[in-house]
Amino acid sequence: YNKDYEEALASCRTKILSNYETILLTDLDLAVNNDVEQSLWRVIHYSQIEHFRKRAKKYQSSKNEEDRQKLSRMIACFCNFLDETTAYYDDLYKRLCVAHGGGIDGDVRQSIVVESNAQDHLVGLLHKVLIYRGDLDRYKASYTDKPDWTSAKLCYSRALALRPESGNAHNQLAVIASCRGNEFDAIYHYFRSLSSERPFLSARENLVFFLEKNRLKFLEMQKGNGRVWPKSDQAVALSEFKISFVRVHGIVFTKTGRELFHETCSLAMFQLSTVLDLGALDTKLWLKMVL
Repeated sequence: YNKDYEEALASCRTKILSNYETILLTDLDLAVNNDVEQSLWRVIHYSQIEHFRKRAKKYQSSKNEEDRQKLSRMIACFCNFLDETTAYYDDLYKRLCVAHGGGIDGDVRQSIVVESNAQDHLVGLLHKVLIYRGDLDRYKASYTDKPDWTSAKLCYSRALALRPESGNAHNQLAVIASCRGNEFDAIYHYFRSLSSERPFLSARENLVFFLEKNRLKFLEMQKGNGRVWPKSDQAVALSEFKISFVRVHGIVFTKTGRELFHETCSLAMFQLSTVLDLGALDTKLWLKMVL
């Protein structure tokens, strides 16, 4: 640890942060055309998150008590950093609204009173701020004993409402669904992310990964084709229908196993009939199936 170096680095970060803020709060065109909000995130905040991850990785697999205690102290400091950064982005959101004529509460699109081009720039900036804000909540949840993804999901949902044509928020919602072990919702949001007007292209790799996992589950499910379906078990019936439903879309998306498309569709339709008879489909699931 070099105290002089750390102090000089902190001073440099403060100056860079101040310069980025000045641009964001005074010149929308300059900020958007040069991705200043992204530079602010990566240079000032995300770089420190990555630094922590690299340091923590050395101790996470260790069974040494001293290493475990050191990791615990590091996580506590990291969570404090995330709290401070979260407060910063909450404040930045408000200052952007005040500086550029947007409302803080309610529908920002409706309350912005500047010209349309500037409105689009401001909506874009606020959308990114909410994405980063959600990321901060997600990082903190991942380092707690009992992760609560609610706050992160709320931020991503707000970002989606603000800019529904962007696939970024859907991608982040897919990550949250994955963290919660909900593979169906993860696949849904990755599909929505790629089919958006402004697709988030890196979602494709993750989607293919989950579709392959689903394909293997489908093959395992087929091994039990000879058994009698537990028609009274809503959870089992719904789970197997989801697997077949996703497999149909996986065949179309990956263009593999197309010779089994009609057979898979028939199975999915039979299972759909079963879950409908059981009343196992709720409104939210219906919407995800058709949108």
